[in-house]
Order: sequence, then C-alpha cells, then structure tokens
Amino acid sequence: MDINHIVNFRLRLYSKKYYQIRIRVSYCGQRHDFVPGYNLLSTADWDPVRNMVREGAVGCKGAKWNTINAELLRYQGLIEDSFKYFEVLGEVPTVKEFKKRFKELAGDSPSEMLKKRLARQKTELGLYEAMDLFVRVVGVKNAWTKASYEKFSSLKNDLKDFKADLEFADLTEEGLTDFVTFLRERKKLKTPRKRKGYSATIGILNTSIAKKLTSLRQFLTWATDYGHNTNMAFRLFNPKLKKTQRKIIFLTQEEMQALAELKFTPCQKHLEVTRDCFLFMCFSGLRWSDIFHLTVGDVKEDHIEFTTQKTADTLRVEFNDTTSAILKKYTGSDIPEFKALPVPVNQRMNMYLKTICRMAGINDPIHITNYLGNERIDAVYQKWELIGTHAGRRTFVTQCISLGITADVVMKWTGHSDYQSMKPYIDVVDAVKAKEMQKLNSLKLKVG
Repeated sequence: MDINHIVNFRLRLYSKKYYQIRIRVSYCGQRHDFVPGYNLLSTADWDPVRNMVREGAVGCKGAKWNTINAELLRYQGLIEDSFKYFEVLGEVPTVKEFKKRFKELAGDSPSEMLKKRLARQKTELGLYEAMDLFVRVVGVKNAWTKASYEKFSSLKNDLKDFKADLEFADLTEEGLTDFVTFLRERKKLKTPRKRKGYSATIGILNTSIAKKLTSLRQFLTWATDYGHNTNMAFRLFNPKLKKTQRKIIFLTQEEMQALAELKFTPCQKHLEVTRDCFLFMCFSGLRWSDIFHLTVGDVKEDHIEFTTQKTADTLRVEFNDTTSAILKKYTGSDIPEFKALPVPVNQRMNMYLKTICRMAGINDPIHITNYLGNERIDAVYQKWELIGTHAGRRTFVTQCISLGITADVVMKWTGHSDYQSMKPYIDVVDAVKAKEMQKLNSLKLKVG
C-alpha cells in the first residue's frame, strides 16, 4: 500500500516579530503542521527554491543555517519513516495516530527539550557534565575526527585549570574576560614551546585564544539550545585580539626543482621516500591524511579518485607527469596494506621534511609576527624550519593560481568549499607577481 503524501517546508509570520519554520504534511485529505522550533528574523534568510535556510543565516536563538537545515532534513526523514510504518500495516492513519507514531520515532524536538529542561532547573547538568554530553552526542552526530575530540578535551582542561568548579552562571562578560586573561598570562604549557621570541612555558598567543573562544561558543550555543545554559553573555562577547594574517608557506618552482635534484645515499632511503611523497602532494594538492590513506584501488588509468579523510568529499585529481612518475616509481614495491605510496607517519614526515629542505638550501629568511596580548613578538626563521606536510597542499594551490589555472578548477581538485578560503592564496600570488615584475627594471631601458 502506498499513501500519497506531500511534505512542504514553509515560513509563517509569528507575532509580527519573526518567521516560524513549519513543516506541512498533507495526505488523503488530511494535513498537519510540525514546528521544529526554529525561527528566522527575515524572509531573506530563506531559500524558496531549495526550501532551506540560506547559507550563512542564523536563527533567532543563534542556531546556524547548517544546524537548522540538518534538523529539517531529519524531520523529513522521520515523516517518511512514519508513512512507511502505516503503509506496511495497510492503514491510512488519522492525524492523531500519525503524530503519535512520529513522536515515537523522533523523541522530543529541541523546543520541547528546552521547555522540559527549563521546567526542572534543579536537576540541570553542571557545565563540565554538559560538556561531556556535548562531546558524546555531537561528536557521534557530526562524525568528529580525533583532532576535534582533542580540541574539546584541551578546552575542558583549560576551563578546569581556570576554575575547577566553573558553572554556566560564571561565564558573564567579566568571567569570560578573566578566562581570556588566564589563557594569555597564567596558562602553563605542558610542553615548552620551541618557537622563538617569547616565554616557553607561560601563556598562549592571541590566535590560539581566538580558536579556543570559537570552540567555547560552539559548546555554549548547543548547551543553550538544549536548555542547560541560560547565560547569554557569550553571544555578545567579542574581545579584540590583535592578530596578523597567517603567512602561507609554500615552495617556489626553483625550490621544488632543488628538492627533485637531491641525491640520497642508500642509508637515506627514508629521506628519499619523504621527498617523493611531498612532491606528490605539491603536484596533486592532497593533504597528508589523504596521501597516507591512498590505496592502489584509488589509482585509476589517468587520475586518482578518493574520499577525503577530513570532509568525506569524493575528489577526482587527474595525473600530471610528476605524479605519474612518482606512482610508477613505487608500483610493485613492498608497501603494506595495499597503499599506493609508502608515506611516513605525520610527525616523522614533518621531521624528515625539515632535514631535506635544509639539504636543498631552502633557507630564505621568513619574518613571523605574533601577538601575546598587546605584546608584539617578532622572530625570523630560515624557511626550512617552517616547512611541514601541509606546505605541499599550499604549494599546489599557489602554483596553480600563478600559472593561470582558475580558482574554480583548483577548488574541484582540492575540495575547498568557497572562494573565501582561496583568497589568501590569490593574495600571495599577486604579491609574488608584483615582486617578479620588478626584475624587468634590470633591463635599464631609456624611453625617449
């Protein structure tokens, strides 16, 4: 039995203040509106073609567009599952029967959960208990990587070091400011820094503080949506943290040529392998995690096709002469687990890379500026000191754009999702082009 039905997402003006998102289900002359609990301030935040919240929009209670859309799609899936249940029974349900089955599958909506939790505030979870729940639930829901779990574990440890019995009510504007001060002036580092120019054991840089505040806001937004937190100070807390634009470290064509021409002794086989894998990254745009997990099954006749470890995107990257030659070099060699290339583990590869870049004479001085609070910290490094595995991907993007390959084509190879993420590379290429133009001044032409 098939039950003909229509599911529509729609906006409804509510109290002349905001627009309520509703899901209307129509079937067999009956209809019912579900209210997921999300509201928008303007119809401009709604895409009437896709019937979804527009990218970048934020709900009235701070929920982001992707969170709202994911919840709407979840509701749609549960509605379809509810119809399948009655189709198997061979029955057309009443609206009351349909609502009951839907609720059995869905549990409480976010708005219902919020109301129930606010009604029993005495049994609310503490901040650290709520954070543990957040990590368990959201980590599974969003398929976090190991790095994401480590990020929130580090944040929890910092909050405990700041105040062992911290509660949501403590995170007022003053409390959040004190937490920033703690990170900047009193946080003790378990592993002393090897960077130049500032304390090796106390305080973290403004860039790191900004990242921790982003993670804290993510947790507090979730805790607010699910009724654990009623302190809204974090929504307006936006301290001014002096930061410089991240410097993109990449290799020039001359530096890549110097790497390619290096000769290694038999006892330096590990360095040769590292050099080859890194050059493969420079000419394909793969991250370390993707080249490390690349298998012979991902290698096709004229391209590689793989699913990225970080974003689960499926990408197709065509071969060029360099990538083809490197893959051919290791075809049939003794590589474990059907891997396409013998890629070292990340920490070891980073260490080897610095060695081979130093051997290749990649030692141009690089000036790095950071801020610790209002204190400016300047340090000069030799370029090989700053080379890591991700420099391969940055080199690929920068060289592609400098060769005139359009950004949209590069994005199809790398999986970048928007032009904003490509802008730093375009800026770098413009700067390089301006510097190269000055070489024409050596011609010393006199125009009469």
